[in-house]
Amino acid sequence: MTDHDFLHAFDVEAYDPKLILNARQVTAQQCGITAELIRPDDSVKSLCKLQFDGGDMLQWMMLLNVELNGLEREITSVYELRFRDFVVFCLERQQKTPA
Repeated sequence: MTDHDFLHAFDVEAYDPKLILNARQVTAQQCGITAELIRPDDSVKSLCKLQFDGGDMLQWMMLLNVELNGLEREITSVYELRFRDFVVFCLERQQKTPA
């Protein structure tokens, strides 16, 4: 899936497309695949299974530059999200972090 198609399918205009594509690239690197293979509706659980260590959620979230203090969701519930919703969740956490 091209970046253009990915962003169209992602369908979230409130965020910078570069941040969304960066999140896709970081995830691809974690999974050992090309970014073009990641789709917005992929489950976080399936993407974690592709990671060499079975999915280190905390490392993944740190790579997405998310502040983890005060995390409002249980880490286990994040696994049930679609990739699109996971990225939005991370972006919202980042926006709440004081500069």
